[in-house]
Amino acid sequence: MSAAQNPSDLPKGNQSTTAVSTTTLTIPNRTGHRRTLNDFFVKDGASGYSQIQIGNNTMMRIYDNLAQAKFVEGTDQKYLNMGFLGYLAKMIPDFPKPNAAQDESIVFTRDSTFDLMLANWADEDSGDVTSRTKPGGSQSKKQLFILNMSNAATVTVTTPASPIAQQDMPTGVSIFSDNNRISANNKFTVYCVAANVPVNVNSKTTRVHIFDDFTELFTSETNQGLLVDPSLVGELGFDLNPPSMKWLDTPYVFMPNSRLTITADMTIAGGNNLSAGTQQVFLIGIREIIGGGA
Repeated sequence: MSAAQNPSDLPKGNQSTTAVSTTTLTIPNRTGHRRTLNDFFVKDGASGYSQIQIGNNTMMRIYDNLAQAKFVEGTDQKYLNMGFLGYLAKMIPDFPKPNAAQDESIVFTRDSTFDLMLANWADEDSGDVTSRTKPGGSQSKKQLFILNMSNAATVTVTTPASPIAQQDMPTGVSIFSDNNRISANNKFTVYCVAANVPVNVNSKTTRVHIFDDFTELFTSETNQGLLVDPSLVGELGFDLNPPSMKWLDTPYVFMPNSRLTITADMTIAGGNNLSAGTQQVFLIGIREIIGGGA
């Protein structure tokens, strides 16, 4: 469907909305209908991110076209005819697809220019079309959550356990009560871990360490960390075509009030610094509100 077509004139089922060379893409609301997002694609010459808003609530920020973490790409980069969101829906049990009630639009906003944005969505005109609390809805207690973290400061010397503590998240979208403690009414189940660690000449990140309080996760007894060294093809890359990603053997649950900490081992060579915000780690999973508020 082109941007000029009216979604109300189309049949129910899988539909698409396309934006070219603009900064936003909108799946419009329609009285008596619920819109459910099935998939999302961005064809872009440079890396960036898209933020997804349902109604008045910003839900998530998804990075795309990164060097090693290629979450969202153009429609030519699929796995079994699925893009990033479609793939997550197949891999995560009871996946809460983002959806909008009859009085809410779904809006995608890019931080930079692009060649093409495309959203595939389903239209429903039966059942409950008014609730905003259906899993994946704007006020749902169960939502897809992607925690985007990076280095807050430029790294100028070889450093073991350099903090990856900067939250690259939309304003107001967090699971933390302070810098890295899970808030009292949030539970975060992690299914997949990814990293984007571009090199600067010979300077690079080699290992990533993820902790729940004082326990290092997803690594051996020696706590050597997760390999991300781009020279050795690290284990935290993400790509749908061909498929390559780090799915946990057993999903890990960060419980309320636990402390989630990420550090990285970085090697600086020849004075080539690793700039702030360039070394990124992503935890992909489901956020669940288990208390009284969101």
